[in-house]
Amino acid sequence: MMVVLLSGCATDWTKQGGSVQALEADRTTCTAQATAAYPVKIVGGGQKMSAPKTECEGSGPARTCRTMPATYLGEYSMDVNEKQRGEAVNKCLRNNGWTKG
Repeated sequence: MMVVLLSGCATDWTKQGGSVQALEADRTTCTAQATAAYPVKIVGGGQKMSAPKTECEGSGPARTCRTMPATYLGEYSMDVNEKQRGEAVNKCLRNNGWTKG
């Protein structure tokens, strides 16, 4: 009996009698199934803005404060199905006998 420890993407997967080739085959199948169930869906159109910032100097009547307005940091977009797709891949691998270490 042999247990193979396989590394990939910062996680370890093990399976009794498993091989790198078997893991990659299962991962490919699981990824295809997860992508069919949770396709890439990019949403965005929003803007990232910093929060306004207030800086004060001095104390008492001599205290002065100034508020810097929010600044534009750029556009953003994200894949809203990424988390579910990853969870589906992991569940599929576990259903195929792999254990995440």
